[in-house]
Amino acid sequence: KFVDISMKHDGSRIIQTLYKYGTPAQRSAISKEIMKSVVPLSKTKHGRFLVISLLRYSSKDEVEQFIK
Repeated sequence: KFVDISMKHDGSRIIQTLYKYGTPAQRSAISKEIMKSVVPLSKTKHGRFLVISLLRYSSKDEVEQFIK
């Protein structure tokens, strides 16, 4: 439900914080869930900030997956 939550302002900020301060396992779980709908999420008002945050704090492998 990360995608649904990230459509709202406060939800997007919460997920960004979870991703920034989470463990690598938590980051991986969030990335896998968000990866399914990155393009529509990046077009929303609050979701685009989450995508930017994911790109900023992701590993090189995850960034390559986002770009694909």
